Amino acid sequence: MQEHEAPSRDGFLGRNPSTKDFISQPNQKACQPGWKELTLSPVPAGPTIFAIGSGERVSSALPDTTRQHSWTESKPRVGIVVSTIGRPTSLQRLFASLEAQTFPVNTLVVADQSSTMETTSVAEAWASRLPLTVVPSRGGLSQGRNDGLAALPPCDIVAFPDDDCWYAPNTVANAVEEIMTGCMMVSGRLVTPGDMKPSRVRFGSQPLTLGRRSIWTHAVEAACFFRQEVFETYGVFNTELGVGCPTPWQSGEGTELLWRALNNGALLGYSPRITVFEEAGADLSPAIYLRKTREYARGTGRVIRLHQNRWEFTAAVIRPAVRGFLNLLRLRVGTARLCLHTILGRCEGYTGRLV
Repeated sequence: MQEHEAPSRDGFLGRNPSTKDFISQPNQKACQPGWKELTLSPVPAGPTIFAIGSGERVSSALPDTTRQHSWTESKPRVGIVVSTIGRPTSLQRLFASLEAQTFPVNTLVVADQSSTMETTSVAEAWASRLPLTVVPSRGGLSQGRNDGLAALPPCDIVAFPDDDCWYAPNTVANAVEEIMTGCMMVSGRLVTPGDMKPSRVRFGSQPLTLGRRSIWTHAVEAACFFRQEVFETYGVFNTELGVGCPTPWQSGEGTELLWRALNNGALLGYSPRITVFEEAGADLSPAIYLRKTREYARGTGRVIRLHQNRWEFTAAVIRPAVRGFLNLLRLRVGTARLCLHTILGRCEGYTGRLV
């Protein structure tokens, strides 16, 4: 990821690939060495999961979910959860893209955190065209996604597009195909339309299996598709992380969930075949941009503290420090200041203390 948080839920950022980098080889898969059968194994009871609100890992006995999910007899059921703060125009564009999918969406739950009736009005207008439910929610993006998950009927695959995102016509179909190779989660690329530039993180031109470094550079929750077992086995989104949460750690909720899965041996993948579009970010004033950079960096530092070692944290600080120093030598004071706030934010998140 970029060396400074350019308001994105990031970690270690690198170069931005060009449009030609997105030309992938169609026969390659993100999790190629996975299961060939389309029958999932029983979900083990009592794994180690992250206890929401505690900041620590604890042993927690989940219900015994030993049912078999067989996809050999029917198509996998796809559920979509959207947490919104009230963007009716953007929601209609997302709904239209879901209706146009070549692989049908079975159910859509909207967690409404707005204070108006606009979301309900949009949902009512689409109720005859999409299997849509609206549930009230409060407390930020992570809580909204959890509320949507709780209201979701039984599904095999779940995705969480942001309310300003929308899908290409084959997005769901490609995601289902990739997950059926064995991934517990597969992330696509999140891009802005027109120029097809990557949004938030680096992504890449080739599919891969995610590891300790690429989990930061090749996955963002708005472009992720999860097997339902991820939430049954590893827990839900951490409500102490993410935009709108009641803590200073305003990012990292999706990456933190992926770390829980990765640390317990789950196979996670990235595939550039899966495309999710996002609106180009509005121009922010320098002060607001700097504040958001600091807030998102705090979330990154918090996730590093929860799941990584001190050497990885050191690397996460040294990289923006070097970048900031080089920009300062070139008299790029604004970029150097962003790097400084990235460093400070990551240190605040890692130590749990605000400067």
